[in-house]
Amino acid sequence: MRTTHPYFACLLALAAGSVAVAACSSSDTILAVTVTLGSNVGFVDELKIHVTRDGQSPVDVTFPVAPTIVQLTDDAGNDAGTKTVPTTGAQPPERVTLPDSWGSGPAQVQVTAFDMTTPVPNLTNTVDTNVLKNEVVAVFVDIPPMDAGAPDAEDASTTPDATVSDAESTSDAESTSDAGDASDAGSASDAEHLSDSGNLSDAEISDGAADAMIDASDANTAD
Repeated sequence: MRTTHPYFACLLALAAGSVAVAACSSSDTILAVTVTLGSNVGFVDELKIHVTRDGQSPVDVTFPVAPTIVQLTDDAGNDAGTKTVPTTGAQPPERVTLPDSWGSGPAQVQVTAFDMTTPVPNLTNTVDTNVLKNEVVAVFVDIPPMDAGAPDAEDASTTPDATVSDAESTSDAESTSDAGDASDAGSASDAEHLSDSGNLSDAEISDGAADAMIDASDANTAD
C-alpha cells in the first residue's frame, strides 16, 4: 500500500472530475483510489471499489472502464480506420467519500473487475490503507495483483528433475538387479550343463575302455 500527502491526494481526487471545493473540503474523509490494469486483463466494463472497516457499513463505488480506440494507418501512412483494444495502465483516480462515523483508522480497499456485470475470475485485489478523518488519502491498487504470477521457475524445474532422477535411479537399479539375476541363472544353467556333459562323457569313455579291454582279452585267449 502507498499513501500520499493529503494535499496531493486531494489534487488526485480533483483530477478524477470531482467538483473542486466540495470534493476537498476539510469536512470530508476521502480515499482517492487509483487502479492500474495490467496488460493481460483484457476487456472489462467496470471496476467496483469495496471499502470496509470494522464496525462500519461498507462503502461501494462502481465506475465504468471505456475501451481504448487505436487509430490505424497503412504502410503509406494513410488512415486505415480504428481498432478497439483493452484499456490498460493507471486509471484516473476515483474518489470514495466515507461517512464521518468512520473516523480515522485501518481499512481495506477491494477492487474487482466486471465484464457485463459479472465479476472476472482472478481480477480482484485487496489492499490495506489507513483512513484519516477529514483528509484525503491516496490508495493504489493493481489488477491483477503484482504477485499473482506463475510459480517460481526454480521450484517448477526442480521437482521434475528430481522425479526424473529418481525414476532413472530406480530403472538403473532394476536393470542391474535383473541383469544379476539373469547372470546367476545363466551361470547356474551353464554349470549344470557342463557338469551333466562331463558326467555323461566320463561314463561313455569308461564303458568304451571296458569294451576295448574285453575285446583284447578275448583275442589273447583265442590265440
